Amino acid sequence: MTDRSDRNESEAPSAEQERRDGNLYLSSGAALGAVGAASAALVGATCPLCVVAAPGLVGYGLYKRWCAARSEAERGPDAAEGETG
Repeated sequence: MTDRSDRNESEAPSAEQERRDGNLYLSSGAALGAVGAASAALVGATCPLCVVAAPGLVGYGLYKRWCAARSEAERGPDAAEGETG
């Protein structure tokens, strides 16, 4: 038998986890964009994957951070301080 709190955590990620995921996607997109820009400057060409994936990762990271901010706003400011229940 699983605890209800464990099941809820596995079904929906917390706002903090969504924010961390958003930061990961943002930094990955920025890094991939930097690699694409550097290869374009040095070699004169960039891979098509960099052109498509970098903005996609940045956009998805922004979306995840927006979702995290929205879920925190819905729960209220006291919920972010830790619910030990």
